[in-house]
Amino acid sequence: MIMKTTIAIVILAFSTLTVCSQTLKNTSYTNQSGEKVLRLEMLLPVEVTTAWKLFTSDDQLMKWAAR
Repeated sequence: MIMKTTIAIVILAFSTLTVCSQTLKNTSYTNQSGEKVLRLEMLLPVEVTTAWKLFTSDDQLMKWAAR
């Protein structure tokens, strides 16, 4: 259940960020043990410290990801 919730949050977060993002690049891959790794890269029009706070603090994450 936790994994499904985490995946849903990640998908919602990235779909929300694509609106503000200049580019979205899928850099997903399969690791040596055969597990799939989802990795998306994007450029955001904010400072690194601002982006870090938006991703790492619950109250900031809820402001943009839980709308």
